[in-house]
Amino acid sequence: MQLNDIKILPYQMKLEQLFVRTPRNHKQYKLIENQLLRERAGFFGESQIIYPLKKWKSPHYSVHQIRLPLHTNFFQIDTFVLTPRYGIIIEAKNYAGEVTFSNDFNQVIQRKEEAEQVYTDPVIQVQEQKYQLELWLQQHNYPDIPIVPLVVMTNPRSLLKTSDRDYYKKRIISLPRLSSRLREIDEHFKREVISMGEALTLGKLMLKENKPYNPDILNRMKVERDELISGIVCYECGSLSVRRINRSWECVQCG
Repeated sequence: MQLNDIKILPYQMKLEQLFVRTPRNHKQYKLIENQLLRERAGFFGESQIIYPLKKWKSPHYSVHQIRLPLHTNFFQIDTFVLTPRYGIIIEAKNYAGEVTFSNDFNQVIQRKEEAEQVYTDPVIQVQEQKYQLELWLQQHNYPDIPIVPLVVMTNPRSLLKTSDRDYYKKRIISLPRLSSRLREIDEHFKREVISMGEALTLGKLMLKENKPYNPDILNRMKVERDELISGIVCYECGSLSVRRINRSWECVQCG
């Protein structure tokens, strides 16, 4: 059972508005655009996890887009699946183009349209999430729940490569492989650690403590308020061209 919906979070909402209202010649415009494209891709990737989970018949609860406090910091999880016997952290990645995983340097190299971008290995990322979640569970006096970290590549058009297939083959999977991987994990764990009722209580506690990232977007992106373009956004074409015409509002750009 899904305990919360995947939705556009405050950080992406603010980036969407800032992108529309920042002049194209602004020195931070490209940075804002790149950050927004990453957030959009992440949101799309996370939303692709829902359908395989709904098909899965094993009793479970799932929570999505969780950002939990730990000591003086926070840690984020795309999707956490909880059963009485184990939990699964799912990190969704929506990389496009050619994607090469390097275990030697714990890097991901994305090649797209003759450009290269380097990211941290998502396996390292999800393993760190597992460690932090274990500490968080200890803080809340939960027993040791086995947790499986899993990276799911959600873009069907990405070309995945690696020189270390044995290391990555069960740690990183494609989206069509998720359903069968869930069944494999389910068969591996036999002993119940908590009840379904306790699993539900834990899921609700995560939602209660969830603190979505919600920064001062102007300060974060180094844009001054008086540099923004004012006006009313047209939700049809996205331009700031809505005007009061003949007692009604009309976009002069698209009508």
